[in-house]
Amino acid sequence: MTWGETNGSDRDTLGWFARRTLVAVVIVVFALLAWRIIEALLLAFVGVLLAMAWRGLAGLISRHAPIPIEWALGIVAVVLLVLIGLFVWFAGPPINDQLTQLVKTLPGSIKQIEETLSRTVVGRYILSYVRQAQSAPTGGASLVSGVTGIASRLYQIVADLILVVVCAVYFSVNPRLYRKGVLLLVPKNRAERVAEVLDHTVQTLQYWLFGQMILMISVGILITVGLWLVDIPLAFVLGIIAAALEFVPIVGTVGSAIPGILIGLSGGGVKGFDAFLVYLVVQELEAHVFTPLVQKTTVEVPPALVVVSVVASWYLFGFIGVFVATPLTAVALVWAKMFYVEDVLGKSVPNRVLGPRQ
Repeated sequence: MTWGETNGSDRDTLGWFARRTLVAVVIVVFALLAWRIIEALLLAFVGVLLAMAWRGLAGLISRHAPIPIEWALGIVAVVLLVLIGLFVWFAGPPINDQLTQLVKTLPGSIKQIEETLSRTVVGRYILSYVRQAQSAPTGGASLVSGVTGIASRLYQIVADLILVVVCAVYFSVNPRLYRKGVLLLVPKNRAERVAEVLDHTVQTLQYWLFGQMILMISVGILITVGLWLVDIPLAFVLGIIAAALEFVPIVGTVGSAIPGILIGLSGGGVKGFDAFLVYLVVQELEAHVFTPLVQKTTVEVPPALVVVSVVASWYLFGFIGVFVATPLTAVALVWAKMFYVEDVLGKSVPNRVLGPRQ
């Protein structure tokens, strides 16, 4: 064999190496593309949740009135738009005023807390650690980049909302089309089981949404009334913030207390303590009264799993991950019970669906 020639063994080795290299390149490219589109998939999941809520309300109307579900969907959409318009018309100005006041008040409250912390050794250590962690931009170029970043983020939020609404419309109008599409991707002998799991998944998400809406309204009303009773400013907008953040269980409850306590501290230590007591009482009522009552007829997701999933989703996917962490955890629990515990392990699970509990 002359120089430059290869025998059959060398050619096989080169072919094996080329195939492995091609597979590695394909995997890397696929991983990069998957990471790029994962946010779009999460937003589509938000659209699915919105569609379930929309179609659930339309289903109630269709069952109690002799009209098709398509007309009921239109009625729900019109009613919701009218309610939103009325809310913005009547509550928009005071909310805007209170939000403006909140933005003006928070810096002073934070400065007051910094002055209090600076009087102790531990407080000074905390302040030094926080300041080192901060990346405060300076200079004109940083200001321009900051404004550009805000503009691009607002554009991204609008684009995300459009994607969510479009997905919600398509999913709610013809959900059977997408269900059939999923079933076409599985083997024929597994199609019936997958269809059963999909039905249980949809039922679980509907129950979870129903329970979460009840908790959000309850917490928002209690926080508003409680802060108003102890004479904390901006009680109405703080109640709305608490209700909105309640969509993320446990973590949202804690996060909503921060601006309220800061506003209370701006009026003195007693006011700050009053605000803290309001949030503490509402949190205890939610944990030991409202949540158990709601979970009797809706969905129970273990609190430890909620915390872990929210933290992991924050690190992996940011805000949108936190937003969908709990419903995705509920879906994962249903799939684990039905696909793994029942089908693989062969164990019977009395409560096939997380909600409603028996």
